[in-house]
Amino acid sequence: MRTYSYDELSPIAYYPHKGRPADVYLRDGIAVETLERDDGEGSMTQVKMWSAEEVHVKTYMSEAEVAERFDELWVSAQTAAKPAAERLDEMDAILGALIDVTLGE
Repeated sequence: MRTYSYDELSPIAYYPHKGRPADVYLRDGIAVETLERDDGEGSMTQVKMWSAEEVHVKTYMSEAEVAERFDELWVSAQTAAKPAAERLDEMDAILGALIDVTLGE
């Protein structure tokens, strides 16, 4: 999912909870652009807008562990967000390719 913010985005937003898993937002492809916005008084002002691809995970890992396992968590979150039918289609394609390689086709 693409997220947008007037505040600067960081690759990891970590929100711990006592006795519950932390809410973690992982962001990739962070970009910033300058936009013009009406200031409400008839003038245009320049503002920065950050955007990124973002996934959400819940985990008992520390923030340091999340940083170390960023790629693994990213792939896991993206996979979990896909509909089951799409994941099955991908597995079917992988299995078909593996059979072709095994049989030398």
